[in-house]
Amino acid sequence: MITYSGAPHAFTVYGSDRYRKDADEKSWQRFGEYLEETLQK
Repeated sequence: MITYSGAPHAFTVYGSDRYRKDADEKSWQRFGEYLEETLQK
């Protein structure tokens, strides 16, 4: 589990008042790394 300091629930919903660009970009980067690592096995 990874938390993003200052990012509320639903921080990836673009256009909402909860959207946090920095946390959104970091979460997608980490998710892509996870998929790459997991699917290569």
